[in-house]
Order: sequence, then C-alpha cells, then structure tokens
Amino acid sequence: QFSTSYSVSVQYKLVNNGTELWSGYGSDCILNTQIFPTTEVTPALCGMPSTTLTQSLTIVPVSGATIYRVSLFEQVDENLVQVGASINRTVANFTLGMFTGATVNKNYVVTVSVQLGGVFGPEGRGCDISTFVARTAKVPFGATAYPNPFASGFNIDVTTSVDSTPIAIKVYDMVGRLIEQHTAQVNELETMTIGDRYPSGVYNVTVTQGEETRTVRVVKR
Repeated sequence: QFSTSYSVSVQYKLVNNGTELWSGYGSDCILNTQIFPTTEVTPALCGMPSTTLTQSLTIVPVSGATIYRVSLFEQVDENLVQVGASINRTVANFTLGMFTGATVNKNYVVTVSVQLGGVFGPEGRGCDISTFVARTAKVPFGATAYPNPFASGFNIDVTTSVDSTPIAIKVYDMVGRLIEQHTAQVNELETMTIGDRYPSGVYNVTVTQGEETRTVRVVKR
C-alpha cells in the first residue's frame, strides 16, 4: 500500500544429503512506500471572478490514475457544505453542471482524489470557484459636439452602452424653432456633419437615445 512502512527480513535454505536446513532470519530492513499521489483542479482556474456551469475545468493529471473523484462544496459563511454527490471521471476534466444542485451566484470549493490500484487516495488542495455572473458596468450616456464653436459644420460624439439603439438629433435656434433633425446609428455619427448652412449664431442640439436625452449648445461663427 501507499504511505506505509514495511519490515522485511530474509532466511535461506540449504539441502544437505536430502535434508533441508533453514538459516535464521537476517536483520530487518525497513521499506517505506511512496506517499499516495494527490491532485487538484488546474491552479490557473481557481479564484477566477466568474465560472459558468458549462465551462470545462481541467484536473492536473496523475500517471496511472484510473478514476478522478471530484467533490463540490458550497461556501456557507465559514463552513463548507457538500453539493450533490461526488462524481467519478475517467478523464481529467469536468463541469460544474455535472453536479446536482450547482447554480450560478455561488462560491464553491472543488477537491479531487485519484484511484490507483483500486484504492482512492486523499483529496488534494481545494480550488475556490465562483459562479457569480460577471456584470458589465453601464456607461453613462453622454453627448458632445465638435468642433465647437464651428465654422462650416459640427459632428456629434456620444458615449453609450447600447450601440444598437438609434440616436435622434434635433437642432433648435435660440427662439426654440426646430431647424434640422436626424436619426442615425451610433457608428454613423462620425461621418455626419451638421450645420454647414446655418447662419452665425447659437443653437441648442438635443441628442436622444431611448429614454436618455442630453442637450448641447453650439456656436456658429
């Protein structure tokens, strides 16, 4: 067995005229077998901010291993509570979706043990895995005009989290009259020049996307 100390001693036999003669045993020899190999989830996969239930997670392979036994534990306060039953894998990978009860928005610890010679060894180092869904920070909606003041025309630049929703642009003079309007996709704005035929003066430009509206004041020289 692995991780075991054995004492071995030897005697020998001589045959003299048909008679077997055995010697005494020699000094004991102490033999220590190797520690049972342990393994773990590939360290680079541990501590990541978000892991999906379908993502393939690899195990550090062990030569001669016949089965990898993977156990999943949820971190509840300072305790670890096992989730579902351990799963046995004949290949060095698994997904969290293979465990009954595994869900998103949880913190888990995964441990692995290997089978050698029909015996499972101890579990290796635990791997911290988070299934919290990664959230993308929303970019505040904003609009600017350039150049401003302008001589021959100006462009509108917007910052937005939603590129698929069109942008509505309306230009008003200082008495509130609508003098020009456009609707365009975000990627079309950089080539759209406005105000090339305006007389000199001050104008208010409203830029709207969905429920978001910003007003920009521009000056024509």
